[in-house]
Amino acid sequence: MGIPAKLCHMKRDKKSRIAYAAGIIDGEGYIGIKIYKPNKSNGCINYTYLPRIVIKMNSGQIMDFFHGMFGGKVNLVPQRDSGYFPGFVWEVCGSTATKILKQMLPFLRTKKKQAELAIRLQSRIDVGKKNGRLGGSLSANEVAIRRSIHEEVKHLNKYAISMPKTGLTTEQTEKAQAAMQLAFKRQSDLTGTLTVSYEERSSRFRKRIRN
Repeated sequence: MGIPAKLCHMKRDKKSRIAYAAGIIDGEGYIGIKIYKPNKSNGCINYTYLPRIVIKMNSGQIMDFFHGMFGGKVNLVPQRDSGYFPGFVWEVCGSTATKILKQMLPFLRTKKKQAELAIRLQSRIDVGKKNGRLGGSLSANEVAIRRSIHEEVKHLNKYAISMPKTGLTTEQTEKAQAAMQLAFKRQSDLTGTLTVSYEERSSRFRKRIRN
């Protein structure tokens, strides 16, 4: 007996909605790691790292779509000055964020690596919970691994600029590359970090996290 046509349509519709959501995350969203400071009052002596997905937009319809599809929180972005359109933020953290990322993973492109690292972090958190290792009883090695995952995601988000392979003229490509190098230089000047080659540093880091 085959699958009813209505059920097939529902499955395809859900898949298309997840693909649509993944496209918004790729273009307008943020996949990162949220950090909570140690809280000795509840026995947690280590920093807590949790997967996090955030979208900031002016579209209330998009906020309604994500909240209706995945849950999470919707808030109003604080405005410094009046006269601007209100901004909204949708956010979800922890295991809920990881479940969403697992659904989106086949459709993500620019933020796929961040999603994979967030899922990897949550898997380590889940194993720790099963073994009864809470924030106050993590080994130094486990703390280092979670911190390393956070740093990798942070680096990927910081150097998320990429060049299109087709469509640009040689002159446009040169202008874009120059603008990219200037942006990296300004970031380094602000943080006080000196580098010889921003492109080489980024390339080396990508190779390291792939191995």
